[in-house]
Amino acid sequence: MSTSSNPDIKRRFFKVGAIVLVAVAVSFTLPRFFVVSLTGSLDKRLFWLSRDVKNVKRGDYVLYRHSNVATHFKEQTMIKHVRCDEGDVLDVDKGKSLTCNGEFIGHAKDTALNGTKLQNFVWHGKIPAGEFLPMGEHKDSYDGRYYGFIEKSKITYKAVPIF
Repeated sequence: MSTSSNPDIKRRFFKVGAIVLVAVAVSFTLPRFFVVSLTGSLDKRLFWLSRDVKNVKRGDYVLYRHSNVATHFKEQTMIKHVRCDEGDVLDVDKGKSLTCNGEFIGHAKDTALNGTKLQNFVWHGKIPAGEFLPMGEHKDSYDGRYYGFIEKSKITYKAVPIF
């Protein structure tokens, strides 16, 4: 005969059921608010996601969907830094150095780590309204140095770095 009474079994069953329900609710809720960057493209790894994308400016991190020939036209979600914003003056010199309003922001490479030749983005002038230049922090990040501007309308979240 069991040493547990019927009410103890019911309480235990209720506790386990409550824990399972909370775990399921959290697993569906948290991904809407957090994202983890697994690539070495950014210095930060965990981001809080905000739907407040109307006031995105230079220095913010953003999440957007992008595809081009390098992604084999398969849309990928990317998190990048807004390094140069609409109205800013972007200059890419012959040495592939990028400056935003005269401040150095990065350098483009000719080949990817796997040896693939990269097409470098070239621009001299103001960034058009409604667009921005996305960049990672790592020198090998695949970003706007190669595919250019992204329309702000493609931003799905503002990504606030946690760590």
